[in-house]
Amino acid sequence: MAKVIYTRLCKEIYKDKSTGTYSLKGSFVRFTWKEALIGFVFVVYWQGRWGESFWQSFALINGGGGSILDQTPATECMLNNELQNIGTAFFYVQFPAPGRYYINIYQNGTCIETIPFDVVDQV
Repeated sequence: MAKVIYTRLCKEIYKDKSTGTYSLKGSFVRFTWKEALIGFVFVVYWQGRWGESFWQSFALINGGGGSILDQTPATECMLNNELQNIGTAFFYVQFPAPGRYYINIYQNGTCIETIPFDVVDQV
């Protein structure tokens, strides 16, 4: 079974066609709260055996109430011999307030990991 090696939040992601590696633009670990819609990318780096496939999906969860703020449809992920096997989720959301939020990572419909992050007041 594939497992999550690590995750990243970023503004954009690019794939180098000649090397097959991915570059993240604008990585961050928390958000500054605003009364506006925010778009961002959540990237999961997977480790598993070559040829393994599974369905992946993601949900952005409000830590205060546990409600789903945004979610992605399930997509098939097939691990190969590239340098990086990744999954991506593109979120577009307005956070209701500063606080703790979570991204649930689903594999074949089962939540296998929950990644916390903070939305903080403007400094």
